Amino acid sequence: MAKPVLSAQITHREDLNDTLAIFRFELEGGVPDFTPGQFVTLGIPHPDPEKEGKMLWRAYSIASAPSTKEHLELYIRWARKPIDGLFTTKLWEMKVGDTLKQRGITGPFTVEDSLGDGSPDQRRLLLFGGGTGVAPFLSYAIEMQRKKVPRELVVLHGASYIEELGYREELIEMDRQTADAGKDEFRLRYIASISRPKEEANAGWDGEVGRVETLIQKQDGQEQSRLEEILGEEVTRENSFCHVCGYGATCKAVEEVLKPRGFRTRREKGEDGTYDMKVESYG
Repeated sequence: MAKPVLSAQITHREDLNDTLAIFRFELEGGVPDFTPGQFVTLGIPHPDPEKEGKMLWRAYSIASAPSTKEHLELYIRWARKPIDGLFTTKLWEMKVGDTLKQRGITGPFTVEDSLGDGSPDQRRLLLFGGGTGVAPFLSYAIEMQRKKVPRELVVLHGASYIEELGYREELIEMDRQTADAGKDEFRLRYIASISRPKEEANAGWDGEVGRVETLIQKQDGQEQSRLEEILGEEVTRENSFCHVCGYGATCKAVEEVLKPRGFRTRREKGEDGTYDMKVESYG
């Protein structure tokens, strides 16, 4: 049965730069219950005159938590390369008060909380986000902190420029708040990396450098990756479950490091039904 098509009105818009913005939408009927990591599908009348009367639909990961019922928050990039994106070009012309269509929330990019034998999964979550791929991880973090889930989240966010590190202040604050958490408490670590540190726009940056996937890659002459140096131990299936979200090339690069270590996606799950990595790519 097809999901009903409802409205989504823009109630807030914060432009981080010319091509990145945070949008909030008020949904017809209110924000339904959902699981962090899921996406909403938005629609506009198709801009191609030859497709008049048809809708153009796009799915976007949700950054807000299910407990936020006033609005749904999305972190969106205006697609400009190799050509302007049909959907986001029209979205960038919109303002607060404008209305789109939406056909509900779904998606499997959620946190697994149990192992194959039904016991709680208490492995740390390694969350690799390229660009706007950080959005679902914010939703994870807010909800898990609210529920006091005794698990460690490590959010690794990569971007070209400092201004593209969406939700940086919120994640730094969560890192600070939970820095002294015990083994059986919620903890978040935030690690940001800039891929163009020498450019003027990134002057003063003193954090990690390189694309987000370089944090898990062993560089020449190194016995450990930069991430493992920070964690103080090797990343294995026994101690970590990985989520990767972002451009296809970013996801592929992280997978190429993790799969030789035995990490398996859902499609490659073992005979007992277990797996150790979830991937959500776009572009």
